[in-house]
Amino acid sequence: MNTSFSFNAMISSGYATFKKNWKFIILAGLATVVIEIILKILQRGVQGHAIAEIFGAIVSVIISILIGLGWCKVLLSLNRTGTATWSTFETDSATWLRAIKVFVWYVLRFAYFFVISVLPFLIVALIGYLTHVHVVVVIGGVLAYATFLVSAIYVALRYQFMYYVALDNPGLRSKAIFKKAGELTKGNLLQLLGFGIVLGFYNLLGLICLVVGLAVTVPVSKLAHAKVYDFLKEKVSHQN
Repeated sequence: MNTSFSFNAMISSGYATFKKNWKFIILAGLATVVIEIILKILQRGVQGHAIAEIFGAIVSVIISILIGLGWCKVLLSLNRTGTATWSTFETDSATWLRAIKVFVWYVLRFAYFFVISVLPFLIVALIGYLTHVHVVVVIGGVLAYATFLVSAIYVALRYQFMYYVALDNPGLRSKAIFKKAGELTKGNLLQLLGFGIVLGFYNLLGLICLVVGLAVTVPVSKLAHAKVYDFLKEKVSHQN
């Protein structure tokens, strides 16, 4: 089995699947956009009320996780069986809970990298500010921002398939799911970064095409991303 995947093959596969199911995908996408708009409106409605804002933010994050989980299930179904229905979005409460816990692990891992890589430079910048050494402030600030970006990109790349893993492994606990998601991308981060950049330009092309192009490029990108997950999953199973 090949140890690397073809960008073109993954995108072409995603486009072929999209062509066969474009009506359902676009309708489901529009429904998702409507839900997100409603959530934004509700959040704006509680602005100025601290407790309500915090509660609204938490609810919004949880709903976003559940929607994302449903979409992951749909994308896997489309790639594996060539079809999906509205009922494909359905997941059980146990899967919801595990997905939310996995997200918490994700936040904790990012917090860990923030503490060990970003915080030291922020402290340096603070010392420079307190001692009025502006060069130190600038250097510390720039390095803090750079390490923040690197940490965010690393964590996002390393654990990007965690919800797919949660769906494919209903018997695993959240910590094991998170660990397995990290193992799945091990040794493939540079290629995944390159693929992410290619998809970014692909969606930029959709944006340039009077924005309407995004109705095609975004679903194709998501399908291609899910296809990469299946490729890496099979690769790891062969290695074991």
